[in-house]
Amino acid sequence: MKGARRKFIDHRHRAARRGIEWHLTFEEWCEIWRKSGQWENRGVRRGQYVMARNWDAGPYAAWNVDIQLSAENVRTGMIWKRSRRVKTEWQPVRVTDGERADWMDPLAILEAQEERACNQD
Repeated sequence: MKGARRKFIDHRHRAARRGIEWHLTFEEWCEIWRKSGQWENRGVRRGQYVMARNWDAGPYAAWNVDIQLSAENVRTGMIWKRSRRVKTEWQPVRVTDGERADWMDPLAILEAQEERACNQD
């Protein structure tokens, strides 16, 4: 993957400027792109692919990113930001068995809250 190191550093710096945590090593970042088969098609223009965070929330981490079309990422981000039902940031939460989770998907938080409300009836 030609120029990968420079692109990795640029990506990490852009995330930092946007205040987004970065938990990917260079090797993890390359492996995600390699597995996607879209390295040659990466970019922000129509028909190109980006490394996107799930629901445009949380850190750049191996468990929280995937490669998707740029337009799909924009669409998902717009849907997420318009939604007022769930906080737009990921947060530490306590799961039902009392163990602490480092990060939890905001949609999972909403589903758990709805489930608890249903069980109280």
